[in-house]
Amino acid sequence: MLVLSRRVGESIRIGDSVRLTIRSRLYNHYTVAIAAPEHIAILDEADAVVPPLRPGPHCKRSYLVSMLSGESLRIGEDVTVSFGEDR
Repeated sequence: MLVLSRRVGESIRIGDSVRLTIRSRLYNHYTVAIAAPEHIAILDEADAVVPPLRPGPHCKRSYLVSMLSGESLRIGEDVTVSFGEDR
């Protein structure tokens, strides 16, 4: 497990093709933007596919996701991103 912190406006690159950016934070509510290629699935905690914001013909899809502290997303097969308070 790798634990990283990001502030609003900061990003993290996951592998060569996925970028996750913290768009806003209000108390325990986070809004994140994700850019990922079409072949990488973004799943919520219930393993439901998160729909892209705009599926357009580009090689990367855009997602805008709202999360609460303690929730997580799965990006592809191997990466789980959890959202929580700074410690």
